Amino acid sequence: MVKFLSKIAFISFLATSVASAQSPDTTKPEGAETPKTEVKTTEETKPADPKPADTETKAAPKDEVGKAMNREDAPKKKHKKHSRVKIGAEFHGNWNMDLRDEENGGNDIKESTFNVTRMYVTAKAKMASWLTARTTLDFGYYMGSIPDAKNDPNLAYIKYAYFQAKVAPEQYILFGTQARVWVGTMDEIFGYRYVMKSAMDHFKLFDSADTGVAYNGSFMNKMVTVNAGVFNGNGYKDPAPGEELPNNLIEARVTVKPIQDKASPLHGLGIHLYFGTKGYQFDDGLGNIDDFRANVFGGAISFNHKFVDFMLEAMMIKNGMDGDEGAMVISPYIAVKWEKFAFFANYAMYTDSNRDEDDTWTRIVAGISWKPKKNFALSLNYQMESNSGHKGDGNDKSAIFVSTMFKY
Repeated sequence: MVKFLSKIAFISFLATSVASAQSPDTTKPEGAETPKTEVKTTEETKPADPKPADTETKAAPKDEVGKAMNREDAPKKKHKKHSRVKIGAEFHGNWNMDLRDEENGGNDIKESTFNVTRMYVTAKAKMASWLTARTTLDFGYYMGSIPDAKNDPNLAYIKYAYFQAKVAPEQYILFGTQARVWVGTMDEIFGYRYVMKSAMDHFKLFDSADTGVAYNGSFMNKMVTVNAGVFNGNGYKDPAPGEELPNNLIEARVTVKPIQDKASPLHGLGIHLYFGTKGYQFDDGLGNIDDFRANVFGGAISFNHKFVDFMLEAMMIKNGMDGDEGAMVISPYIAVKWEKFAFFANYAMYTDSNRDEDDTWTRIVAGISWKPKKNFALSLNYQMESNSGHKGDGNDKSAIFVSTMFKY
């Protein structure tokens, strides 16, 4: 019996051992790795309708968030706007050949010269949506106290140094050294400042800039422009001597462009009116001091078109103590344009009754210009100037010029 039971136990042990050998061991020691089993599936073995993956949203890694922020549709940070300063420059120069003979202050051997007549360096800044500023240095050769003018250095003057405040739409207040109300407007209309100055500037009757406070505004869709100011009245190259307030220069310009229809051939028509007054004191050397005012009034008619530019400038100056003495300036300008070329001419006459009856200055400028770019121009021109009362004193001029301008 005992032997029978021993055989049954032995057979049961063998069966258990065989079953254990055929079944994988699901237990593993601590720290042991379970080998990965690669399961390959074929089209036949893939389920026809697999279950969708877990749709639970998981947090994206940090590098993925960074990539998302670089996309075009990612929200952009708003940067604080700071004041931007823009620097620019404008050059005027020429080559000229003097055509005067020895009797008229020239030389029988024609002299030629290269000149840098002007170099402007400008800085502009926008400090706020309503506030801007500008500074312009004017480099040129100026006669100073040195007897020999050729030894004078190439000096720089502060031509513009002002701020402009916008007080209402199209309404501005300017304070500092700035453009006066007339000369710059005439130069802009005709557009040949690098060749010649406008008549009032050339004959030293107006300054192009001065120090003071001014108002500049436009109305009715810029049909009417008003520019008025109070200035020292001595230009921008000399220090202000100091004046009583009523003696400061007061001036105003009103420009009307009556044709607003851009399709009209008369769209470029402009009417410009000017009035200025300044107080002076006259000392006769005997202890008698008289106060008087110099009044300037006049204007211009201008027309700008694709094929022609025209302007007629006329001014009257009353500067005697009795109001009778004074001066007069008349100056027409014309330019006929074709593509990038133009033929231009100017005649200017200045007569001053405060001097001799024959003291009349005449200037004639004529030439051709080529302007392939807005910031570059070249001109071949002839310039002549004479004075009816001072023939042969060396002040007459007659020369051929090659004038150029560039700016950047």
